[in-house]
Amino acid sequence: MVSNAISLLKSPLAWLLLLLVSALMMVGQMDYEDAVLAERHYCDMLERFEKSGGEYGYPPYDPAINCN
Repeated sequence: MVSNAISLLKSPLAWLLLLLVSALMMVGQMDYEDAVLAERHYCDMLERFEKSGGEYGYPPYDPAINCN
C-alpha cells in the first residue's frame, strides 16, 4: 500500500492533476471574493444614492442583492 502511494507521487500526471486542482480552488476562491466585493460596492453606491437624493451613487437596479 505504501509503495503504491510512493509510486503515485513519482508520477508527473499525479503532480499535474494536483496542480490543476489547486489552481482551480484558488481561482474559485478569488471569484467568490470578487463577487463579495462587487456586492459590497453596490450596497455602498446604493446608500450614497439614497443619502444624496439621487445625485451620487447607483439607483437600485439589481433586486437580487439585499443590502439590509
